[in-house]
Amino acid sequence: MLYFLLCLTSYTEDNMQQVMDSVSALEQFLLDQKNHEKYCPQIIWEQPDIEDYKQDLKSHLPQECPVPEEEKTPNENNQN
Repeated sequence: MLYFLLCLTSYTEDNMQQVMDSVSALEQFLLDQKNHEKYCPQIIWEQPDIEDYKQDLKSHLPQECPVPEEEKTPNENNQN
């Protein structure tokens, strides 16, 4: 029984981390959409799939897009 509970706890922690990683990827994905529209709508850009954000959690906007550094990553101040 104890072994079962230990396995269940580990499984739950792993799942929670996966959920948190997915949420972070979604936040960055949506922020890139917003920043593209706001700072460089004239640049043709095909946004990568959400799975790319899960693998590499960073902005995937083109380098030519002049997004201020403080707005490239999601944080509690960028919720507009």
